[in-house]
Amino acid sequence: MSSNPDVQQKLFTYSQGASVLKSVMKSKDITENLQKENNADNALTEEKFASIMAKSQKYPEFKNYNNVMQTADYLINNALENGNVEVQLSNIQNQIQEELAK
Repeated sequence: MSSNPDVQQKLFTYSQGASVLKSVMKSKDITENLQKENNADNALTEEKFASIMAKSQKYPEFKNYNNVMQTADYLINNALENGNVEVQLSNIQNQIQEELAK
């Protein structure tokens, strides 16, 4: 859904929030829509949206996020140091999936 510009534009027009697609946020229709809804001095502009999005952060949404990330980092670094990443990828994936299931 987020990769389709037409869907993103409709979502922006008929609901709250901003599109994840820069092309949608820079479109003429969105700019005009924002200007209509806000007075000129306080209008949300393309530049303001770009600034907001640049400063935003996505926080983890599953439990044990830090443990899973540490495990993945450790396993990947070990495989890189041992020079057998391709051989270990399946094993790493299985261990991460087990960690996520906890």
